[in-house]
Amino acid sequence: MKLVKKIAAGILLPFGLAIVILATADLLNKNSTADSKEGSAAILVLFGLPSLGLGSWFVWDLTQKSRAEKRDRLQDAFYQLVEANGGKITVLRFAKEADLSGAEAKQYLEEKAKEFNASYDVNEQGDITYRFTF
Repeated sequence: MKLVKKIAAGILLPFGLAIVILATADLLNKNSTADSKEGSAAILVLFGLPSLGLGSWFVWDLTQKSRAEKRDRLQDAFYQLVEANGGKITVLRFAKEADLSGAEAKQYLEEKAKEFNASYDVNEQGDITYRFTF
């Protein structure tokens, strides 16, 4: 279904945008006849705006679902690592497990540390180990 929405959005957005631009240009053209403007308005309302709206909705829906999937994936990785390691978790380990950059992993763990009032240790190399208590 995700692939179908991506394909539909990829078709509907450019199609709708092209119709909206062309119909609007004809409506604003001083040299267009009344019949031409009426036809452009009908095409705009029947095809342009619905295509643009539906394509935009598909993009919005895919974006929201992608964010929710990422949130759930990160949360699952976080809880699994915390439980498997007795509440200890490092930025590197989390980044590797959750397939994140080091900066993203560190930001996520800092947010979780604040949320759960975790402590942390810094070793001589500057590596941070977060300690979450159960």
